[in-house]
Amino acid sequence: PIMVMSPVKSAYDSIIRFQLEPEIYSIRSLKEFIETAGSLRHLFHELNIHLKVDSGMHRLGFSQGDMEELGQLLTSAPFIHVRSVFTHLSAADNEVSDTFTEEQIETYLAFADEVEKRVGHEILRHALNSTGVLRFPQFHFDMVRIGIGLYGFAGSEHSKYLQALGLFKSYIIQIRTVDAMESVGYNRAGKGSDARRIATVAVGYADGLDRRLGNGKWALSWQGKPCSIVGDVCMDMCMIDVTDCAAQEGDEVVIFAGSTDVHRMAKQLDTIPYEILTKVSQRVNRIYLQE
Repeated sequence: PIMVMSPVKSAYDSIIRFQLEPEIYSIRSLKEFIETAGSLRHLFHELNIHLKVDSGMHRLGFSQGDMEELGQLLTSAPFIHVRSVFTHLSAADNEVSDTFTEEQIETYLAFADEVEKRVGHEILRHALNSTGVLRFPQFHFDMVRIGIGLYGFAGSEHSKYLQALGLFKSYIIQIRTVDAMESVGYNRAGKGSDARRIATVAVGYADGLDRRLGNGKWALSWQGKPCSIVGDVCMDMCMIDVTDCAAQEGDEVVIFAGSTDVHRMAKQLDTIPYEILTKVSQRVNRIYLQE
């Protein structure tokens, strides 16, 4: 199924017209979807929905206290077909919380069993994200929801079993020699005691290169050789030290490539790989290669 996650009411019309399947996570969202569907009854025979259960994440989802009203609403709208009941684990990557994860699964399964009894047909079940797929094979159920795992990353050491795909690269737009004690970039932050070859690269914080990685906290790679960022990262550019390599204007440089780089960058920024990858902005061209 093509699920539309956490949709808003204004999207329901398009969801129905294009035969997509919404996540329904509350009594209010179910009422609104039934209302919209009722006004478009001539377009369909039956509509599939997916019910989300709050098993402990406390973000979105039905709770056990919603069961009676949920059952009544589903009975009142026989054209609504519950295709799956699912949940989301809050600590799948944290071994310390494995007992809590198992409790989440128990809560979820009890809710799913009750829904199945009330609707009178089998439903699909799914609970795992990328890290969960790797750590809890006993909970794969009917489906899994692999997101970041498709790119070869996960939120635990189990990502070593995945092959990371893709890299983030740019190119050198200018190289200049900067004399000793001259500064580079904003705030005169990039000073050096010796003369240096400084390359300006067409990538900045508006592209997803975090500003906190400036002043030597990260290095771009030229033909496998690390070249430290000099000075502050700018909005559209950054400067790197290419004194000890033969880099030329127009050459490609790599910001990160593969799981090791992304995890290392995440550690440097005290964050997670998800944030590193999602911060690569829409203005960065995506080039897809197919074997």
